[in-house]
Amino acid sequence: MRRILLIGICLILSFGRLYSGPQQTSEEAEEAYLIKEVNPFYYCCLQKKGPYSLMEKAIGELWLHMQKQGIHPTGTLFGIYINSPQMVEEAALEWLVAIPISDLPEPKAPLEKRKWSFQRVVSGIHTGPYDKVGETIEKMMNWLMKNGHAIAGPILERYLTIPTPDSDPTQYKTEIWIPIR
Repeated sequence: MRRILLIGICLILSFGRLYSGPQQTSEEAEEAYLIKEVNPFYYCCLQKKGPYSLMEKAIGELWLHMQKQGIHPTGTLFGIYINSPQMVEEAALEWLVAIPISDLPEPKAPLEKRKWSFQRVVSGIHTGPYDKVGETIEKMMNWLMKNGHAIAGPILERYLTIPTPDSDPTQYKTEIWIPIR
């Protein structure tokens, strides 16, 4: 629990330094971010260490192993970010590529089955390229601090738009969850 709290504090401080985008008024922020309850769920994942540029390869690896093991997704692809580029060197970044599954399958290595148990999250939607999601996270972190919320776990990004060769990155939708107490 202390590690999660420390990660949350570091994320707040580090994202605030990294990203400097246009500021929202408090009225805009209150409309943009929702505190919501989410049900716990199981997910299948691959834990990775290293630069985020490995994400595309990791997603392919996740799908391949799930297919070989006969594991079927029950929701949309997401990523969980344990630390940030402001906390550690790029080679030490820790992150997961994941997808919800039922509680029945037991994945075999290199896949892992885990449970998302953070039930209270602040949710926000980022519209635009994936490499700009940090700007929305920074705004959300500012909103959290301003409104007295404490972070309770790692950031989750739900990829609502899966890119195709014809898709426009400015239209990608990503839902961001930041667990709070």
